[in-house]
Amino acid sequence: MCGIAGVFLKKPDKRIINKISRMEKILSHRGPDSSGSFTDKFIKLIHTRLSIVDLKGGNQPIQNDEFVLIANGEIYNDLEIRKKIKKYSYKSKSDSESIIAVYSEFGISGFEKLRGMYAFALYDKKTEQTILGRDDFGIKPLYFSMITEGVIFSSEISAIVKLGVKCFDLSKFKFLEFLQLQYCSGNRTIYENILRIRPGETLVIQKG
Repeated sequence: MCGIAGVFLKKPDKRIINKISRMEKILSHRGPDSSGSFTDKFIKLIHTRLSIVDLKGGNQPIQNDEFVLIANGEIYNDLEIRKKIKKYSYKSKSDSESIIAVYSEFGISGFEKLRGMYAFALYDKKTEQTILGRDDFGIKPLYFSMITEGVIFSSEISAIVKLGVKCFDLSKFKFLEFLQLQYCSGNRTIYENILRIRPGETLVIQKG
């Protein structure tokens, strides 16, 4: 279990970037072994790691000249992808890096080739867009919210709420649903304005 979080801004805002940095501590229980981040004018990505594969070389974010990746989970067919996609230059033995490989080769449709349990955020430096994705069964969680300054996301709802970047009120409808079902259905959560990436869904956030 790892933790991922970040923000993609409409315009540079150091105040929000500094607040997002607090997510590293909030999510530290999900990844006690190491942590890392990537910061640019419009984006901040955070990863807290529980080391399982490539203990020494698999720290995240994984990045090169074109892409930056943070991911939580496991890609079961990583070795198969590495054998088939030879053009991509792998920097680590982390199974998460195959997420970059399929995207660099096939674009967004490449994610359909992934087999595993995962949630990820991939920043494309050329197109200046951030892509959020989740496995088909929804095993690994990923939540997001549209705030005035841009889009914020995290592995946990609590990390978004605790930042205090916006007032998140409880949804009366979802609260009643939770009492009945013990979970919230669809892409809405118990909080107004905090949504979940649905199983198998890909969300593309364009600059601005």
